Amino acid sequence: MSGRRVRLVLALLVVALAVWSVLVEPRWVAARALAHSVPGWQGPPGLKVAVASDWHFTKRALWRVMTVDRARRIVREINAAQPDVVLLPGDLISDRDYRPDTAATAEDEIAQVLGGLKARYGVFAVLGNHDWWHHG
Repeated sequence: MSGRRVRLVLALLVVALAVWSVLVEPRWVAARALAHSVPGWQGPPGLKVAVASDWHFTKRALWRVMTVDRARRIVREINAAQPDVVLLPGDLISDRDYRPDTAATAEDEIAQVLGGLKARYGVFAVLGNHDWWHHG
């Protein structure tokens, strides 16, 4: 293959990856039921754990993938599974210029939506790297 053709193929791959990363992957929500056993587990049998990460709430229209309505639908889906525990392992916020004048509104929305999560033993969250970037 000629050098020009190689550069063209590489350029097309970069464009395809960019399109995938902006239009496809952020909207990809996967729900999986997995059975897992832990040797020596003394807790309740059949513990159901829901893990929901990378919500990436933002006020920026261009990058907004997680709308409040979409988040509410996901919360309803999680609640319908009746988990014993819900884990939120970070990246709730995704906005590099998350200004204090808009932060209160966004944080109120996030708290309202995620506050709807229900689990027998509780809902637990930690901050992710995006959360730390924005007033962590």
